[in-house]
Amino acid sequence: MNPYPKIKVMWSACLGFSPCRYDGSKLSHPWPALGLWGDLWPFCPEMDAQMGCPRLPVNLVQNGESWELRQVQSETNWSQPILAVADLLIGHLEGVQAILLKSKSPSCALSDAKRYPKGPSGAFELGPGLVAEHLCQANLPVILADENRLADPWGRQTWAAGVFQLARLQSHLGPLENFHKEQRNMLIGLGAEKTCRNALMEDLYPYYFAKAFEQAPGPNQFAQNLGLPLSPLSQMDLYANPLLGPYPLELDAPPIA
Repeated sequence: MNPYPKIKVMWSACLGFSPCRYDGSKLSHPWPALGLWGDLWPFCPEMDAQMGCPRLPVNLVQNGESWELRQVQSETNWSQPILAVADLLIGHLEGVQAILLKSKSPSCALSDAKRYPKGPSGAFELGPGLVAEHLCQANLPVILADENRLADPWGRQTWAAGVFQLARLQSHLGPLENFHKEQRNMLIGLGAEKTCRNALMEDLYPYYFAKAFEQAPGPNQFAQNLGLPLSPLSQMDLYANPLLGPYPLELDAPPIA
């Protein structure tokens, strides 16, 4: 019997699935074996908005209080079609635990898209892409991350733990208090036990539970929150610890039948 719940993750299609970047290219898949444990659903806001591929690059340009997604040469405003795709995505998140987004993308970046307050020829600042910002403002009970999170060993493991534990929460049938007790030490390490406990009587518990993993502290802070010794402490010590589990530590191995 497989001890792990089946997972569902929405995934930027250019990360290993489809050559749908503006220049018709795609990037390597950051975690190919993850698909053995559930469903990875690729999506591309630009393709779903019928922008085509290859296509002219776009910039995020400020217009009053809002940001617009405009093609560099044609000045075509794609904001409304892209936001309509974001709304469609939000409407299809039942049973989904996480959305993995492409960094630096003017649509999907969580924090490092170039945003031009004074037009595309001026200075830029870094911030969320148009779709990512819309997803963040929707207060969704899913874990939002980009591929850089999976490139960091600790970030990769806390992300995986969050995905599998959130899937377990979504399928939990007993009292929510019992689930919370099972996760208590892990949530203490994440610095979110009190916040989640206070949300037990609300419908917001899944949201706060997901955000605990989305905003996971580093390994030393995790250990310090639990009163564990900081030195010597390796990340593998924490990987082997059941505090983040149960979840498949060796995702390169095939799932148990």
